[in-house]
Amino acid sequence: MKDYFKRLTTDSKKWELVLWWIIRIAMIAGAVETFVHHDKYEDKIRTMMIGNFFLTFGWEIFQLFPERHMFRHLPSYTQNFTSIYIFLTAFMGAYINFYYKVWWWDTTLHFVSGGLLVLCGYVFMKAYEERDNIELPIAVVIFAAFCTSFMFGTLWECWEFSFDQMNMHAAQYGDTQHWSLEYAHLYGPDKLNHLIFQPWFDKNMPQWQARFALMDTMTDTVANSLGALIGVAVLKLSLLKKEKAQKIAMRERRKAEAEEKVKETVK
Repeated sequence: MKDYFKRLTTDSKKWELVLWWIIRIAMIAGAVETFVHHDKYEDKIRTMMIGNFFLTFGWEIFQLFPERHMFRHLPSYTQNFTSIYIFLTAFMGAYINFYYKVWWWDTTLHFVSGGLLVLCGYVFMKAYEERDNIELPIAVVIFAAFCTSFMFGTLWECWEFSFDQMNMHAAQYGDTQHWSLEYAHLYGPDKLNHLIFQPWFDKNMPQWQARFALMDTMTDTVANSLGALIGVAVLKLSLLKKEKAQKIAMRERRKAEAEEKVKETVK
């Protein structure tokens, strides 16, 4: 365990530790309030705050894994992104209720997560390379990063659907997919991200109300996909630029070695 704690401090920066604990303290404070004022918050908010609090320890948990495990080689900065994203979703989105108060909040986070998950996929592949001391082709790394984003985006929508199904008969039924017109009318349908793809429709139209439940899932999916495509484009340009710089450096090194051999031959 001594080596474990030493690894946590040497493999991460001080400002990262401060950032993580600021977010954790905020999550703890929010979770406590949901219990103190239990009549003000739904059960799912309490569950989300507690569950996401433990998720902010992901990197520290991975450092407990044996060295042969890929996740052991993940860099500390991955937890910077995940912790901030957890804060924006669980704390700001669910606890502060930005998901209903700010109509574009959910879609924006799904868009950002599409690109963020591409980065996660890339980091996974780099951890795999570091563990096995190999170098994968850029095309393989990019494809794996893209698939990672789509996989997690799809799994999240499956989770939302499953959560709503399991809580269908509860007094405060699940509405993670924002399918409920009843909940929407409490805050105003214009507060939801459904309007991004159908802003001009009359909300009293039967067709609009019939498609209301579908729009959140499809809006999230499209936002995830767009974020992933942009993330892949940025990743590809970055890797190609890095590869080009490496080739130039290698060419210069070989040129310098060749000149050195010529000098030695002349001598």
